[in-house]
Amino acid sequence: KNLEEVQEFVDKKFLYFTTALSTSDPIIQSIKFDYVVCDESSQIIEARLIKCLSLGKRFVLIGDYL
Repeated sequence: KNLEEVQEFVDKKFLYFTTALSTSDPIIQSIKFDYVVCDESSQIIEARLIKCLSLGKRFVLIGDYL
């Protein structure tokens, strides 16, 4: 699929699941989420976690303490 078809598909969805690493994808970066939920957040590098959290208006961190 070309980029436009992928963007149309993403625009029609209500809920998204992705990895922290995938948040650097331009399509994911173009979306402003209401909530970002990071599971296993204690295992994510801080710089990557900040990038994830910047994509949403609110966030929830879930994870084991270390």
